[in-house]
Amino acid sequence: MDNIDKKSLYQKLQKLLDTYKTSMAEMLKKFGTMVAHFGLYNKEKIFFTKCNTTMKSKNTTFYNTDDNSEHILTMKRKKFPWWVLLFLLIPLFFVIKYQCANEVAAVPQEDSTQKDTVANIVVQEPKIEDPKPIEEPKIEEPKPVEEPKTDRGQKFKGASGDLRINLQWYNESDLDLKVTDPCGQEIRYKKRTATCNGGTGKLDIDANADSDDEYSKTPQENIFFTNPSKGNYIIKVHCYEKRDDKPTVSFNITIIDRNGNRKDFPGKVKQGETITAATWEVK
Repeated sequence: MDNIDKKSLYQKLQKLLDTYKTSMAEMLKKFGTMVAHFGLYNKEKIFFTKCNTTMKSKNTTFYNTDDNSEHILTMKRKKFPWWVLLFLLIPLFFVIKYQCANEVAAVPQEDSTQKDTVANIVVQEPKIEDPKPIEEPKIEEPKPVEEPKTDRGQKFKGASGDLRINLQWYNESDLDLKVTDPCGQEIRYKKRTATCNGGTGKLDIDANADSDDEYSKTPQENIFFTNPSKGNYIIKVHCYEKRDDKPTVSFNITIIDRNGNRKDFPGKVKQGETITAATWEVK
């Protein structure tokens, strides 16, 4: 019983194995045909040999068939065809192109009004205004300094110097101006120049003297000092000759220093009289 069961079981297994081998052979044949058709491999030859063992190598496969023989399928690798690469690249090209088009469409476009504004800004050149003429500063001319005048509006005669002592009267009489400097020297018609401590005094105008051809009705006598020394100056008036019917002769003495300070000393003098009309201190 055991022998019969074992034999029947073996036969069934043998049939299943044969069926499996047959189906595997057919599948391998179909696979070889498909590979050769697509050009990936080249089926060179299939042949049958009797072999009890199964062998495998890189390019050859051995397999059993139902007649206990080995089918040998030999295939060689071929170079990858260029048209297959082209077939793969064409759709890739369209995909990339479609993606780039979407990205370009997503970029916001500038408004036409903005473009016009930018164009106007670029095209319009700034207007350069003509420079205004530079006005030259007006230089005011210095006002002429009015010359000092006598108490009756007449101009002073003679030099001014740093210190001027001027005598005026208003008839044809002959009056003499005398000035004593701090050194005690007297300047008059007989001694017209004197020097004191580096300063100099001079009588430059003597009016209505006996030697004059004509007598003036507005005479003046003038004594001026250059760099006058410090101290007191004594001014006297002498009536040398009275030439009218009045008992006295009216006069005026004007003193002006280097700073423009002025003072008038009016007075009267009789015939042959000498009076001290004024004093002046130089500090």
